[in-house]
Amino acid sequence: MKNEYDFRFPGLLMRGFQAPISKLRVRRLRDILLGIAGGFTEIAPGALTDLVPGDGMGYIAALGSKEKALALQSDLHRLARIWGVPPPALVKASDGPRSDYSFVLIPDLANEVLQSGRRRDLFSPERWTRIHRIIGPRLSRPVEFVYGEWAPADVARLIPDVLRMYIVRSRSAADDGFLKKFVQSHVFDGGRTCDQKAIYLSARGRANLLFDRKPPSGYDQHIC
Repeated sequence: MKNEYDFRFPGLLMRGFQAPISKLRVRRLRDILLGIAGGFTEIAPGALTDLVPGDGMGYIAALGSKEKALALQSDLHRLARIWGVPPPALVKASDGPRSDYSFVLIPDLANEVLQSGRRRDLFSPERWTRIHRIIGPRLSRPVEFVYGEWAPADVARLIPDVLRMYIVRSRSAADDGFLKKFVQSHVFDGGRTCDQKAIYLSARGRANLLFDRKPPSGYDQHIC
C-alpha cells in the first residue's frame, strides 16, 4: 500500500491548454510523475477543490517512499522556477482534506483490441446506470471525470484513460470495505465485459489495487 500525495500546479490551466507551450508543460509534468510514481490522476482546475485545494490543474500520485516524495517536490519547485509561477505544495493526502474520503477509478473504455488502437466502451449505458444506482446513495458528490496515465511494470507501453471517479465519505476500514465489495460484485465480472485486471481504490489517502482474480505474487491486497 502506497501513500498518496496531492498538489495543484498554479501555472497550469485548462484555458489555452491546446497552445503548444501549455501542452509541452503538461506533458513534461506528466512525464515526471510517470517517472517517479509510475502513474497519476489529473483533475481539472476548479474541480474537487475542497479535496485537492488550490488553483490550476490538480494531481494525485501514489508514492512508495518519503524519498520519492522529496524527489517529486524538488522537481515541482524546479519547474515552477523555470515557468515563473508559484511552486505547488505537495500534501500527503492522509493528512489533508481527503483523509475522510475514499474513491474508486473506473475507466470509461476497455483495453485496446490487440494493436489496433480501438477501444470499446467498458460498459453499456444500461450497465453504467445500474452501477450508479447501486453506489449512488453512498456518493458524497456527483461522479467526476478525470484523466490518468499508468505505466504498469508488466505492460510495455503507456496506458492513458478517462476515468469515472466515485467518491464516498469514509472514516473506517468498514467504509472502505463497501467500495471493495462494490467493485468485486458490480464492476468485475470475470472478464465478460470488464476486461480490467485491476481497479484503483484510494482508501483515505492510501493507494490500493483491487484485482478481479488472484493478485500477483507478493502483492498485499489488504485494505487498512
